[in-house]
Amino acid sequence: MERSTARDGETDGLTYAKVQTEFEWILQENDRTAAVGASQSATTYSRTKWWKERTELDQQLQSLLQNIESGWLGGFKGIFDLDTSIDEHDDDFRLFSSTVSKVVVDSLASKQRVKLPQLHPDLCRIILLLGPEPDPSDVEDVLYYLLDTMQFAGHTVAYDEINIDSIEGRLSDAIRTFYLSKRDAPPQTAPSHIVLVLDKFARLQRGGEAALVDPDSLSFVLNPEGDLPSTEAQFSKLLDRYFGHGGGEQFVRSQKVRKLERCAVSFLMGCSSGRLKPAGEFDPSGIALSYVIAGCPALVANLWDVTDRDLDRFSADALSKWGLIRKEADSSAPQRRHRRSPTAAAAAATAAVTDSGHETKPSICEAVAAARDACRMKYLVGAAPVVYGVPVYLRNQPNDGALDTRAFVRFYPTRLAIARNLSVQSSAMWNYPTPRRDDTVETPYPGGAKVKDPYRALEDPDAEVTKEFVRQENEVFQGFLKDSPFRAKLHDRLTELFNYERFGCPFRRGAHYYYFHNSGLQPQSVLYRKATLDAPPETFFDPNTLSEDGTVSLSTYGFTEDGSFFAYALSSGGSDWVRIFVKDTSKAEGEPIDGPIEWVKFTSISWTHDNKGFFYNKYPKPEKLTTEDAGKETDSSKNQM
Repeated sequence: MERSTARDGETDGLTYAKVQTEFEWILQENDRTAAVGASQSATTYSRTKWWKERTELDQQLQSLLQNIESGWLGGFKGIFDLDTSIDEHDDDFRLFSSTVSKVVVDSLASKQRVKLPQLHPDLCRIILLLGPEPDPSDVEDVLYYLLDTMQFAGHTVAYDEINIDSIEGRLSDAIRTFYLSKRDAPPQTAPSHIVLVLDKFARLQRGGEAALVDPDSLSFVLNPEGDLPSTEAQFSKLLDRYFGHGGGEQFVRSQKVRKLERCAVSFLMGCSSGRLKPAGEFDPSGIALSYVIAGCPALVANLWDVTDRDLDRFSADALSKWGLIRKEADSSAPQRRHRRSPTAAAAAATAAVTDSGHETKPSICEAVAAARDACRMKYLVGAAPVVYGVPVYLRNQPNDGALDTRAFVRFYPTRLAIARNLSVQSSAMWNYPTPRRDDTVETPYPGGAKVKDPYRALEDPDAEVTKEFVRQENEVFQGFLKDSPFRAKLHDRLTELFNYERFGCPFRRGAHYYYFHNSGLQPQSVLYRKATLDAPPETFFDPNTLSEDGTVSLSTYGFTEDGSFFAYALSSGGSDWVRIFVKDTSKAEGEPIDGPIEWVKFTSISWTHDNKGFFYNKYPKPEKLTTEDAGKETDSSKNQM
């Protein structure tokens, strides 16, 4: 991101930290001024001051975004462009690619013949998307990228001897030549899309199918708190329903949204309705993700706080461009006081052609992008609405152009954003089991107070209803684990962290020195011993040989004072129940000479001085429990001996 300043020898470039600091300050000031509002300013002076502050913030945000575009993206602005009409098999495209390769090779210091590099078609598209009259600084950025790539490939690039202005002119001429050859070509009629995957890796995904919805069941919630009279007055004429504050969590909880079997395209028009709260290494959280998880094809929401009048302008313009309300309805919205940019005008005029040959309105993504120009504060308000989701089109109806009160769209109280079911699976795929409920009522407290206990049946782990519920829960969870992209990464990382050699503290018993050792990934540490400190170690007790999966562990142990006998307790599968055995230490290897002692739990082992026996704790044998099921019971053990 700082490559341009590094080339110029500067050390104080546009760093991420600087951008983050300035952007956060702009948002703080935006939230403060938006909370006050011009209508709440008592005097003409205060209102003028408020508008001045808002305008300056809008201009500062515009300048910041432009600096990011020029400083960070530079000659690669086209990476976010949706135009894929440039065909890599086209003769003019191939000629352009060949020309760029030749420009790069001619700039190398080597006098030997160098084979023309094969440039990736996407890279050539990005260069062409600089436009027919590219900015020289952007072309220069691309050239340095190409030259650096050649140098990394082993070729010599004499940067000090290169006439950068000359080769910049050659590349600019190649771009202009391509566009001149295409000036009579028909315009693109089927726009494609790029989706930004907002996980912690921030990936781009090109292409994919758009969603086509029937204008079938439109519902709105308009001004539920009664404090947006101008919004209600405007949109009640157009939609006959509602917009409000925030993400609508005070009316529709996120848990309810996530459990929807189907979730319609949704507009959340309140302040910060699309803002996600970061969580470090974990995925962020927010109401917008609840709609994504519920399978919402597209959600329109705001990334930060906005003012209602300007957002109303945006909303009316976006709904009109999308085709949800008739064009004549735009006249009821506040008029814009500035001219539209050519980019916005072109986006507003964009139309797609369906397989049946009928022209459709722009997608919801294109409508949102074009409607930003309707705002008085194009950046402070216009940049806040975003789309989470896939492009969604309204299917043409016979009465196209009229108010469509049947559109399959749902409006909730937020400021405006579109969400999508991108990399999170729909809640319809997670069929959580319904636990059994009954009318059980208990009176556990003095005074006879009644307490409902509808899930009492699940308290019996051996009941068939409990076993079936657990089976269904495990089935859901295993389905999640199977499709999780993080499971393998987590496994590999934990394996890496655990894979180091470990030694226990050595101790002496009888004539030998003992210590535990683990080579790294052994399930259980091995007990070794030495006759002297300099002698080679020998394996005395290896729990890993007692089971195929390494789940039998050494729970506790005790040596006699002279070290002649070794009593040890083994646990299977992490159970508290252990079995005690006795081993003769005169042989490093060999079977136990006594044991097992069953139904032992929470014990230590302490030998008598004369080696005739040891002390330990055990429980009476349970009546309904076998040694195979030990550790699976939920009843508490009593009467320890």
